[in-house]
Amino acid sequence: MKTFVITFMLIVASFIGGSMYGFNQGISNYYRLDSIPVAVIYSKQYNQLNNGQASLVQGFQSLQIDTAIDNYIWYKINGNTLLSNYYLSDHTENIDSYINDLIVFRKSTPSEDVSNLLDGENKTNYLKKQKIRNDFIN
Repeated sequence: MKTFVITFMLIVASFIGGSMYGFNQGISNYYRLDSIPVAVIYSKQYNQLNNGQASLVQGFQSLQIDTAIDNYIWYKINGNTLLSNYYLSDHTENIDSYINDLIVFRKSTPSEDVSNLLDGENKTNYLKKQKIRNDFIN
C-alpha cells in the first residue's frame, strides 16, 4: 500500500511538473515564433515610411492600438490573472501604466471611424467594440 501511494504521488508530481514546463515552453515558443511575422510587418512599414507612405503605417498602428485596448478590456473581464502573473510577469507588471499611455494617446489622437466601410454583422461588432473602447477611454 505504501509503495502504491508513493508511486501515485510521484506520478502526480511528474504530471504537474511536466504540465508547468510544457505550458511555459508553449508561451515562450509562441512569442519567439510570433516575432517573425511581426518583423515582416515592420519591414513593410519601414519601406512604406521610406517611400513617403506614412498614412498607411499610421492606419495600421492605429488599428493595433485599438486592438491592444480591446484586448486589455477583455483580459480584465475574462483573463486568467493567476497564470498570467506567473508565466507572463514581464507583460503584466506594467500593464496598467502601458494602458494609461495608450489611453492618453487615444484621447489626443482619436481613431478614425471606419464603420461606413463595413456592413452587417461586421459593422455591428465593430460599433459594439468601438462603444466599449470609447466608454473605457473616457
